[in-house]
Amino acid sequence: MKKGIVGLEQLCSNYLKLLENSQKWCVLKIIDKELSNKKPIPLT
Repeated sequence: MKKGIVGLEQLCSNYLKLLENSQKWCVLKIIDKELSNKKPIPLT
């Protein structure tokens, strides 16, 4: 269970790092598109 939580925290951390840089709008568009399609964001 802890491994899953740590993985989620790492994923969120990675997204926050992306949001901090100039690709913020691109990341938000990708997230918005994924949510609008009601599909889970692939964990690659």
